[in-house]
Amino acid sequence: MRRLISDELAAHKYDLLHVHLIRMAQYGDEIVEPKRVLDLTDAGSLYLERFLKSTKNPFRRLFLKMELGRLKRYEQILDRFDVSLVCSEVDADVLHSRSPRANIDLLYNGIDLEYFSVSGAAHPDRGRIIYTGNMSYYPNIDGALFLINEIFPKIKKSIAYAKLYIVGQNPPSTLKKMSGNDIIVTGFVPDIRAQYLQSVVAVAPIRFGAGTLNKILEPMALGIPVVATSVATEGLPIIDGKDVLIADSADDFADSVIRVLNDSLLQTSLGSNGQSIVRKKYDWKIIAERLDTIYHQVLRTPTVQ
Repeated sequence: MRRLISDELAAHKYDLLHVHLIRMAQYGDEIVEPKRVLDLTDAGSLYLERFLKSTKNPFRRLFLKMELGRLKRYEQILDRFDVSLVCSEVDADVLHSRSPRANIDLLYNGIDLEYFSVSGAAHPDRGRIIYTGNMSYYPNIDGALFLINEIFPKIKKSIAYAKLYIVGQNPPSTLKKMSGNDIIVTGFVPDIRAQYLQSVVAVAPIRFGAGTLNKILEPMALGIPVVATSVATEGLPIIDGKDVLIADSADDFADSVIRVLNDSLLQTSLGSNGQSIVRKKYDWKIIAERLDTIYHQVLRTPTVQ
């Protein structure tokens, strides 16, 4: 990989090298020209720290401790780049603690608002709750199990007609086995918009992870009210009770979902406020302009040696 990059840089003149994700940093850290941007998305060590706190398996804990130590040391590589980008202030603060001399800037995650738009009025199914994500990703699996085992039974006690849809590719057998009349595990779907627009409320009971989650931004863009944990909403410029409902315990989360299912006015206000925020801050066009500004700032400053 180093040889291929070196050959490419020798054959063509580039103004800037954009390195995507921490695992690729090792191939750009020793390059002096052109200028280098490291696009991290999130702080990997923060993800591992939260994973470690959430797991009780002794063998997994041992592995995570070893890997966390390695990653903390490796994240000092940020010092060698002209700028490093993350999508939330929380991730930026963590990475600054690992690499104090690093130049770290914010570049929000975003979504395609032309795709995530509503043509005509949505007609959600009564009592339909949706949880989305790549179901091969462990925090999403953990969130689904938390939702199915601890939160949804409390919702069903209050709203007997409630149905839960777990939507996303590659669900493990543990989730597939739980699919039935009231819990539907769909696997991959061709159009996620239709799934959102059939739902009254989108939920994100994420207990660990890092970065900004599209499972929050996508339903908000479509005007679907969201109930999420504080971890899932971390770094987003949103107000609890106005733009989304935030709850962490199973009881509080279930109560918040029940509130939304029973209150059409709350559904409308949360949906409208959330949609407004996403359209102002998370449109790909706005983020692309921000990235272009960062590129030009890097090109005007001395190269990191």
